[in-house]
Amino acid sequence: MILAENSFPVRAFPTATGAAITGDWVSLKGYERAMLVVIEERGASAVATVIRVDKATDVAATGESTGITLNNFWQTGDLAAAPTAATTLFTKGTAAASITGTTTQSVGQVTVVEIDTEELGAFDCLQATVVSSNAAHTIAAFWILYNARYAEKLANMINPVAD
Repeated sequence: MILAENSFPVRAFPTATGAAITGDWVSLKGYERAMLVVIEERGASAVATVIRVDKATDVAATGESTGITLNNFWQTGDLAAAPTAATTLFTKGTAAASITGTTTQSVGQVTVVEIDTEELGAFDCLQATVVSSNAAHTIAAFWILYNARYAEKLANMINPVAD
């Protein structure tokens, strides 16, 4: 699969520093899966960053449900200035309603969360939230929406097959 041809990237929230960040709502109506990628550069603070994903029935947050169970997520080890094979490996986390990052100072960390829309029931909109962190941390996040539900129909509309 070629990522650029089969996915749609969306910023979850602007790069920010601070104790809490509320992301924008994103609609998954046309996609089967979503991947949240959070990149954190930690400053001189031993406070762990806590990430949560909420769901709703529309991007206006109708019927919002806070803290869905995140069944599939991975985190890197501490990404120091000179990363090693041991620190750049992803480790699968245990299913939880939120994800807590490292408390090691002055390192970076990447968290990847995969969500299947079938797990959401009647909900089809998601929001990434940094519940708590520290002003010394810089955090960026984006969604990658993929497995378009109507890709074949869309491809035929763009490039119709002659009969």
